[in-house]
Amino acid sequence: MAKTMLSEQDFGKTGQFRAVWSSMETLLLSYDETPYVSASYQTSLEGAGARGEMLAGRDLPPELPEWIESLEQENVRSLSAMLITDLLRLEEIPERAADITRDMVALVDDLMMAGDFANALLVLQELQRTSKGKVAAAAARAALTSVGDSAGIREAAGLLGDFDDEGAKTFKQCCEAIGPSVIRALHPVLQNEKETPAFRRARDIAQQFGAALLARGRERWEGIARLVRGA
Repeated sequence: MAKTMLSEQDFGKTGQFRAVWSSMETLLLSYDETPYVSASYQTSLEGAGARGEMLAGRDLPPELPEWIESLEQENVRSLSAMLITDLLRLEEIPERAADITRDMVALVDDLMMAGDFANALLVLQELQRTSKGKVAAAAARAALTSVGDSAGIREAAGLLGDFDDEGAKTFKQCCEAIGPSVIRALHPVLQNEKETPAFRRARDIAQQFGAALLARGRERWEGIARLVRGA
């Protein structure tokens, strides 16, 4: 079709075009890749079509369900948490480590949105460990503060009364790893001051910070600090 279209143009009516097209056809139809690939690779290509037909006729491999399961969201989240924590643990250049901590904030936000507190806890604990180390300690502390202000932690805090006991326990551990900045996310629940499951759980989390929270007990923190003092 390309040849027909080009032949209708002025260029296609010249002898040079016919010569170029003939050379291109020769190149495409008689191309020899032998000088560029190894003998073993050429051998592997021979009969590839026949081998494909043979494999297509076989039963599916018994490992297929496990392979498919590895692509599910839960496994992908677990792998993401594992890889990014390993990456931060191995990084020795402060600037690069700081970049990783910012990526971890985004990951924790997504994990919180998905209700995956177990993997969020792994990431937060690694940030907590880094905040006490020598490489990117300040960046890790800033990342933990950012998590305390994230949309994911606020949404999770709003659903605190709906968690089962195990979920509430893991979420509490996440909050403890984040630090006192998480109280901002719990503030709407604590303002209620009614003995609802969500209020009791939020109050229990706030009480873990003790003096750190009381030191912030001014202005909008006064009501929360009073709850801790009265515990």
